[in-house]
Amino acid sequence: WMPDFWQRSFSGGEFAEGNPPKWLSDEAVMESLRQARESHTSWLGPSAPADVPVGSPLQPNLDAMLKTMGYRFVLEAVEQEGHAAPGDTLDVSMLWHNKGVAPFYFDWPLELALADAQGNVAAASVAEAVDIRSWLPGRTAAEAQLRVPAGLPAGEYTLLAALLDPDDGQPGIRLAIEGRRDDGRYAIGTVTVAG
Repeated sequence: WMPDFWQRSFSGGEFAEGNPPKWLSDEAVMESLRQARESHTSWLGPSAPADVPVGSPLQPNLDAMLKTMGYRFVLEAVEQEGHAAPGDTLDVSMLWHNKGVAPFYFDWPLELALADAQGNVAAASVAEAVDIRSWLPGRTAAEAQLRVPAGLPAGEYTLLAALLDPDDGQPGIRLAIEGRRDDGRYAIGTVTVAG
């Protein structure tokens, strides 16, 4: 008996009878969602709705299942100083909400960055004290720092956040918030750097 195993390792399953559409029907989807929540499901298969056509009448129920399973990170609040000087450390307080039913099980870093007026990343720091594997369903406060480089030109910068794939150092997790840039980072605030 391992009631909390899902906090450290995946929970998965598949749809009964080899018939995913049956369990995604309007008559059955609430029970399927309940089971996904109770078992903290991160994946389904091999009996999964992979062959359900996109846009089918089951699409709303399939979307509800996808938004329930696994992790779903929402950055609900950000607090930081609006001004910094080159060489400063910018303290950033964040409130993250995992709206899914499971954590993310890999040690991927949270990055904070500053983008200049042209959108180029001018400074970036990994939040060493933040472990996203601990973001269980519900809200989690996170504190991080961003070092403002000593030679950074004065100006208005966009504060960015991203969860990086350690294999390539690039943003690898899509957040359930607005503000996503083409590079996968999310605009979460502004900072004026004074010369």
